[in-house]
Formats: sequence, structure tokens, C-alpha cells
Amino acid sequence: KGCSEFLESMHYCIGILNKFAQRAELQRTQLNKYINNEVVLLNIDVLARMCTVLDCDISDLLEFKKD
Repeated sequence: KGCSEFLESMHYCIGILNKFAQRAELQRTQLNKYINNEVVLLNIDVLARMCTVLDCDISDLLEFKKD
């Protein structure tokens, strides 16, 4: 039972990410890079679309950290 519940929740999460990617006009690989903090060059258009879909400000997505 535990394993099947885990798989169901993972399937649900993947569905949410797929819907978000579609609404923000992103490829899943592109979204995964943002999620995993692997983006090399930020794209302001992508960030704007993500903010629109999430109804948030860019400061909700980004955090500046000094080296």
C-alpha cells in the first residue's frame, strides 16, 4: 500500500509540473533546470511567463546571494 500511494503522489506531482510547463510555454527539460537550480543563463521572458502563471513577483522566484 505504501509504495502504491507514493507512486500515485509522484504521478500527481508530475501532472502538476506538466500543466505548469504547458501554461508557461516551457519544455519540461527547461523547467527541470529551473527547479534543480541548473540554469546557466536566466531568460527574462521565461521568468515573466512563470510569474504570470504563478501570479507572483520575480522576487518570489529569485534570491540574490553574494559569493
